[in-house]
Amino acid sequence: LVTMPWWDDIWLNESFASWIGIKVIEALYPEYRADLAQLASTHDAMRYDSLTSAQPIRQPIRNNRDIGDAFSAIIYSKGAAVLQMFEEWMSPEVFREGVSAYLREHQEATATASDLMSALDQVDDRDVTGPFQSFLTQPGVPWVQVNCAPDVPTLSLSQRRYFAAGSPGDPNRQWQIPLCLVEPSSSECILLRQRKSETTTRSCSPWLMPNRQGAGYFRFSLSESGWEALRDHGFSKLSQGGRLAVVDSVRAAFDNGSVDTSQLVSWFSLFVRGSVRQEIDAPMEPLSFMIQHGAPNLVRPRVRAYGGALYRPLYQKLGWRSRNADTSDEKLLREAVIRFLLFEAQDPAVRRRGAQLGQRYAALLEKGVTSPPVDPQVSGLALAVAVQEGGAPTFDKLLAILKESTSATLRARILEALANTEDPELSERALELALAPEIRLNEIALLLRPQFTNTATQAHAWSWFKKHFDELAMRMGKDPAGASPWYVSSFCSEEAQRDAKRFLTPKVADLPGGPRNLSGALETVSLCIARVATQRPSIVAEFGSSVTR
Repeated sequence: LVTMPWWDDIWLNESFASWIGIKVIEALYPEYRADLAQLASTHDAMRYDSLTSAQPIRQPIRNNRDIGDAFSAIIYSKGAAVLQMFEEWMSPEVFREGVSAYLREHQEATATASDLMSALDQVDDRDVTGPFQSFLTQPGVPWVQVNCAPDVPTLSLSQRRYFAAGSPGDPNRQWQIPLCLVEPSSSECILLRQRKSETTTRSCSPWLMPNRQGAGYFRFSLSESGWEALRDHGFSKLSQGGRLAVVDSVRAAFDNGSVDTSQLVSWFSLFVRGSVRQEIDAPMEPLSFMIQHGAPNLVRPRVRAYGGALYRPLYQKLGWRSRNADTSDEKLLREAVIRFLLFEAQDPAVRRRGAQLGQRYAALLEKGVTSPPVDPQVSGLALAVAVQEGGAPTFDKLLAILKESTSATLRARILEALANTEDPELSERALELALAPEIRLNEIALLLRPQFTNTATQAHAWSWFKKHFDELAMRMGKDPAGASPWYVSSFCSEEAQRDAKRFLTPKVADLPGGPRNLSGALETVSLCIARVATQRPSIVAEFGSSVTR
């Protein structure tokens, strides 16, 4: 209906498509909970938006490379999230009226961001352009700090740009932030314009949360007592979207060091008892960080044991096999729980059972039976642990099946299994497959990614990658090669970071998105290093107080 006159407003197409797509799915398939999936995508986008290399939703386009850089999680997930935030602030009815007026006025023509702002201003008594532009034209995630001093009592709100510990970024940014404060018996929506705002109140509420439906594109921080009060008294009373906003902000507080391991872990039992997948699996990422990087060697088994105990009851409930009554979310949760227990917690009983089922599935495949003996969602995981436990015979068996298969789904399962090997010789063979002509171009990442993310195979994968980069880049094509620096984002040491920078800087300099992707990947490594330095003492204190660094 309406298109943009130039690429700098491409977000008008892409962000709106993401936003309206969620509305359509919600209307047709409410059981899919597309709103919660979108909120999870928003929180993923916040991770990229917290890097100093992040770009704004609307950015100047000067050349073809800028066009390619514009299409990212920022334009899709953040763009849709900002639209959702202003829809919530203005009310769905008023926002829809403004969008409809914009479409009518510019139907079969071109329009800019200013045209949309003007239409929204006309239907709302408040200024919409100023707040909207503050999110549209600058990068970053606002970090709203909330505190109520009971002595006065005074409610204090302040804002700055969120960065994780170790980031060199400048936090001195300012937005006009729509936020909805929810308390035990009331809720109030306001616009935080200033860098800091103080309001005298009758008394401080027993608990307070500033992102009622989770629709606000910001993270928030509370005092230690504020977090405790929200955890113990308020969390269970929030909407599901509000709970997910808490999940994201608690993890973000851990990442920037304002919450330590003990405070973070105190939330985990609440999260695991949650009603939605995105809440239940929330402890997996920080626990995986602790296992892979944060915990010293002597403490690592204790973190694994804790993670296993946390998710084992859920595993026993979900099992490996699907049920007719399973929702799509339950299938995805089953996959997340089993993956975590297999490869992070390394639960012996789960691994034994998985290897047995994987060998049974491989035997069926040899006979031409493609239906797995487990939920198809976890069949690749069963094959992967069978390869890890079964070694070369299982690897060779699956490789032979792969060469005969034309099914994209089955090939993906087998490739994931082969790429999860930790045996050095088999790891070399798995990586070499990325250069084999029988491997499809869209399958290359399935082989490389697991080898890079697994700390047992990471060093070998990097050596192989350096040796074969030119050949690999030629096979992949310019765009995937330009994105390839993100493979090294799983590193977490200064030595590996220096080597990656030295090797990749000249290699990706002229590839689409190469310099920007390399900058983001190297910054991610820096943040991991800083996260270890910041949180290792509290990890040791929580899981192994008798163990020294």
